[in-house]
Amino acid sequence: MKERQVAIISNNRLIQDRFENVISIDGDFRDVLLKVRDYIHLNYRPVTHPLPSSSRMFLSPIRTIILTKGMLSDSIEVIESSIQKYDTTLGERQPDWAHREDYELIDAELFQSSLAEIGYLFS
Repeated sequence: MKERQVAIISNNRLIQDRFENVISIDGDFRDVLLKVRDYIHLNYRPVTHPLPSSSRMFLSPIRTIILTKGMLSDSIEVIESSIQKYDTTLGERQPDWAHREDYELIDAELFQSSLAEIGYLFS
C-alpha cells in the first residue's frame, strides 16, 4: 500500500463526507490537535497552522488541519505550543457545541481557501 503524502485531520462532518483523504476524529478541537501531534511523530508536518487566527474561533469545537509528509525541524514545537495555547486560551470554558453547524461551515470555507492557496487538488 502506498503511503499517504497528504493527510487531512478533521472532526468536521462537511469535510469528512466530501473528501476521501480525511482522518476522521470523533471529538473536539483538542482531539484534532492531539491526532495532528501523532502524525507529526510519524514524520508529517502541518501545511495549515493548527491554531485559528481569531480568538473567538478557539471556542469552536471544529477544526480541520492539512499535513504533508516530511518533518520540519520545528514541527514538534509548533504542535506542542499550539496544544498549550489552546488549553490556556480555552481555560475553564467549554467548546461551543450549540453552534456546531455554523463552525462547520466556517471551517469548511477556511479549508477550501487553504486548498486553493496551497494548490492541492482532491477529488
